[in-house]
Amino acid sequence: MWLNYLKIAYRNITRQKFYSLLNIAGLAISITCCILIGLYIKEEASYDKFQVDGEQIYRLCNRNNMGGKIDTYCNAPRPITPQMKEIYPEIEAVTRVVGINGLYTHTANLSYEQNMIESKKIFAVDSTFFNVFATEFIAGTPKDALTGEIGIVISESLAGKLFGEEEAFGKTLFVGERFPITVKGVFKDQPGRSHFEYEALLPWAAAYRPGEETAWYGWQVYQYLKLHKGTDATALQAKFPQFFTDYMKERYDTLDGTSHLFLQKMQDIHLKSDLTWEMVPNGSLNNLYILASIGLFLLIIACINYVNLATARSVRRAREVGLRKLFGSQRGLLIRQFLVESIIISLIASLFALVIAELLLPVFNSITMRDISLNLFSNQGLILVIIGVGIFVGILAGIYPALVMSNFTIVAAIKSRSDNGTGGMLLRKILIVMQFAISIALIIATLILIEQIKFARDIDLGFNKENVLAVTVRDTLVTRNLTVIKQELRDHPDIISAACSYDLPGTTFNRFPATVENNEGGFIQTSCQFMQVDYDFVSTMDMSITDGRNYQRDQEENGFGVIMVNETAVEKFGWDNPIGKRVRSHTDSAGVIFYQEVIGVVKDFHPNSVRQEISPIIIYLINDQLQSRTRGNLSLFIRIKGENLHQTMGDIKGIIQQYNPDDPFQYVFLDEHLNRMYEGEDRLIKLFSYFTGMIIFIACLGLFGLASFTAEKRRREIGIRKVLGATISQIVLLLSTEFSRWVLLANLIAWPLAWYFMSRWLENFAYRIQINPMNFLGAALAALVIALITVSFQAFRAATSNPVKSMRYE
Repeated sequence: MWLNYLKIAYRNITRQKFYSLLNIAGLAISITCCILIGLYIKEEASYDKFQVDGEQIYRLCNRNNMGGKIDTYCNAPRPITPQMKEIYPEIEAVTRVVGINGLYTHTANLSYEQNMIESKKIFAVDSTFFNVFATEFIAGTPKDALTGEIGIVISESLAGKLFGEEEAFGKTLFVGERFPITVKGVFKDQPGRSHFEYEALLPWAAAYRPGEETAWYGWQVYQYLKLHKGTDATALQAKFPQFFTDYMKERYDTLDGTSHLFLQKMQDIHLKSDLTWEMVPNGSLNNLYILASIGLFLLIIACINYVNLATARSVRRAREVGLRKLFGSQRGLLIRQFLVESIIISLIASLFALVIAELLLPVFNSITMRDISLNLFSNQGLILVIIGVGIFVGILAGIYPALVMSNFTIVAAIKSRSDNGTGGMLLRKILIVMQFAISIALIIATLILIEQIKFARDIDLGFNKENVLAVTVRDTLVTRNLTVIKQELRDHPDIISAACSYDLPGTTFNRFPATVENNEGGFIQTSCQFMQVDYDFVSTMDMSITDGRNYQRDQEENGFGVIMVNETAVEKFGWDNPIGKRVRSHTDSAGVIFYQEVIGVVKDFHPNSVRQEISPIIIYLINDQLQSRTRGNLSLFIRIKGENLHQTMGDIKGIIQQYNPDDPFQYVFLDEHLNRMYEGEDRLIKLFSYFTGMIIFIACLGLFGLASFTAEKRRREIGIRKVLGATISQIVLLLSTEFSRWVLLANLIAWPLAWYFMSRWLENFAYRIQINPMNFLGAALAALVIALITVSFQAFRAATSNPVKSMRYE
């Protein structure tokens, strides 16, 4: 019996080649998209799942409220977790992590003999690090790697890059221009993806500075806790307010602030955390929900198409059903027959989908910045899943047509009068409305995404980002000669100016509690950001001074007595006249308080993405001897004319490297660096565009099926109209108008949905567009045009058919 089903299914598929191709194409495209989306979701959900006891590891986070300004950090002051380990028995182990060149700056040059490479995953950690993060060692032991004499622990792949075939253990290398350091351990590469990827670890002492170990505010680092099995993290977290009272409140009271400490499950960080000073940009759980919804919509739409195309062909199969019933076939057997056909088509589509997905993976990986692979020959589980999906989709798509066609009465079926009622036609129209509602909503969403990101890139940043080169300066020989280097650069005919800063726009500036003078002469404390620039930075970046003046070499002897602020600081501090207002600098050993006076106000500028509001910023001076408030990562900003770019870049490299030819020339163009802040949205736009195109294409297949069905149902009417003198254009217009109404109805559903969800998405941006009604009208027009083009083919075919054949129908 089953062999007979297969034979009949094969005959029907090959007899109706065009419709079979449409069904297979629609299902194959939707399943392909689902495979790609599923692989991406699996990859994103796999972060930190490889870690031994990963479900017991948490990250300590800190939400500060400083005078009403709330900031939530993924790190906390240094003394907290060691103290927690002492008083909370629920904690098995703790460790702290910090970037080797600053909190989240984990890039440094590693050199061995003549070989120098840049590592972007180098951190300083506690000696207890491997008690929290279990790591397999190839050489050395976790117990000794971070204790005793200062050494470095590196990954297997990094050892290969630095030492080649040589044994890495015991070798001496340099980290930047620091002292030589011995390799005390080599560990296996992390076997999976993580929010915290490391390939070189230094002991904690390498990141210490005096006073930080006992600082209960500021000097924040990443902190991880491993809890004993069975520990209730929520119950432990409930004890943290008392911890704040006992250990931190005294310090925070002096700042008029409070702190709320809380735990983040490590395995949730990648998808559920977007806090200040993340190590690297994380993923987005909401984006995964969106992609999963798109995949589900694609499957639903493909199934709808199968229903419409199958019912459109039901007229031609009516006699087959009638004859089968006449010779004794039961309805159940007919249903089984139609489902077998549907499953076969779906399985064929699944096989095509696997091939298409394999071909599209390189493009998909380039969009998502991932390295996903299908591994068909080694991943039998995936093949079984795809087969299961094929069978499920086949049943889902085929059940309704099977029920409809198996329900034909014998007489009506033999006469080919297989009208299944207005209810069935209404259902098909509803399904088409759903398809186009989804398509229109996604078109609107894509247009709003594009408009918001364009707005973010074109917004007035408060400085000129074009033709600015930011060169990383780490070498001490280069640093010592920076004044001379800047002068040589300014003398170049294709270079306009050069300046230095310890802060790079596009990164999160440091924040601290500032004690500022109010209008009454008293002092208040408030939280604000700070940056450090030299005399030439404001002019090099084309920033505007709205009040007072810029730093001047002939005015400031060392720069430590004066500061500049931005406009938001003036507003936040409530200053009526900011020039001359004082900000507390420091207190010396004798108890004398030193102040800095405001000499200028800089027009507000965006140091980071438009997701964040502009904060109050105090701008400190770096003098020509590079003396500054604190140290950080020094960048040399060079504004070039944009002409003879290749030659100019070579000249800049030559000027800098004449002081140390071995120092790698590392740079970014500032505009490109700032654009990278929106890479996630760029990827989302591309994915939306591709998947929206797929949904529209599949929806058009469904519309084609409904148009075919309608033409079949109305061919006698069309024949009568032609006999009575109706023209082809009139008949095409008659058929097309009906479908236009359904597409317009789809807009009524799509518009409020798109407006609601995109309004919520735009709330992620402090500076955002107003939703443009033209996006809605444009999406409606695009959907209508696409629908009319799709329907017109069938309408024209019906209008040009022979009316004699239509009249002989009965």
